[in-house]
Amino acid sequence: MNLTIFGGTAETGILVIKKALEAEYRVTAFARNPAKISFQDKILKS
Repeated sequence: MNLTIFGGTAETGILVIKKALEAEYRVTAFARNPAKISFQDKILKS
């Protein structure tokens, strides 16, 4: 499943990204400042 998350650097956005990656979804995160996403994953696009 593909999942797009807007506001990926907010507290809720980070939580949703982590949960989606744990469930092995392909995640695309949109954020004003992608550097604020402090973790990387091979299936995360930001």
